[in-house]
This record gives sequence, structure tokens and C-alpha cells, in this order.
Amino acid sequence: MIDTDSDIYRDAQRKAESSSTSPEELDSLFKQNIGPMIQYLIAYNPNCLPETLSELACHNDVAVRWRVASNPNTKVETLLFLSKELDPMVVSEVAGHCKCPMETLMQLGKSTHPLILSAVAENPNTDINTIVRLSQGADLIVRALALEHPKYPKNLADWLDVDW
Repeated sequence: MIDTDSDIYRDAQRKAESSSTSPEELDSLFKQNIGPMIQYLIAYNPNCLPETLSELACHNDVAVRWRVASNPNTKVETLLFLSKELDPMVVSEVAGHCKCPMETLMQLGKSTHPLILSAVAENPNTDINTIVRLSQGADLIVRALALEHPKYPKNLADWLDVDW
């Protein structure tokens, strides 16, 4: 690991943070393994290659995996891998990701963790059955988010096809 006060480290940090750093430069920087903070910044950079993000998804630092889960370039396969993560912060980022598949959202919607359930309730890809179930849960914030979801039925009785 490189001393954080060195010019090499500061240059790496500047490159990892910059939106003008190319995907190839970020990948090269990743392979240098300068330190966890640099890996974190690379995972957060929207120019990061999906393949680099897939490798970073196995990083031992949960903060790096959290940033991988939030990166728009993260592949669906990587999100599926991270959806099995034990840390609720990482899983909530997966649940909130625009590429998270509906089947995964249905599974994550069975969680007991309010942070994960909130992300599921806010994701536009969440199916109507999960939204309705979340709207009836114990957590008030999750319920409110589900009730505000665009897929929540305007008339629940019509959706249930019940003749009252």
C-alpha cells in the first residue's frame, strides 16, 4: 500500500475521482491496488468499466461493494451477486438500482430490513403485487413509499377484483 501523503497516492485519488478519467485509466488504476479508498473512488466513478465493477464486487471492504451496487454501469449479474450480501446498505443499493430485475426485487421485498424494503418500494421496476404487500407492512415509511409508488392501484378493490 502506498503512503496516503505521497504524490503517487494523491494523483491516483485525483484520477479516481475525476469524471474525465477514461474507463481504461480507471481499470489500470484499479489493477495497481493502491488502497481501499482509491478502490472506493473507482467503484463510485460513473466511467468505471462493468468488468472492473464485477471484480470490485468481491472487495473485502463493504464500502467498496456498496459503491459497486450504486454504480449505473454495474452489470445485472454483479447486482445478483451483491443481492446475496449480508450488509443491508449494499443490498438496499441493489434494490434501488435501475437495472435490478423484477424477480430479484420480489425476493428482496420479502426482507425484514426496512432499508431494503424502502429501496424496493421506491424502485420503479417493482411489481404491483410486491408494492401492494409492502403497503400493508408494519414499517410506516415503507408503507408510505409503497402507497406513493406509481404502480400502486388507484382503486385497490378494482385491482383485487372484489365485488364489495
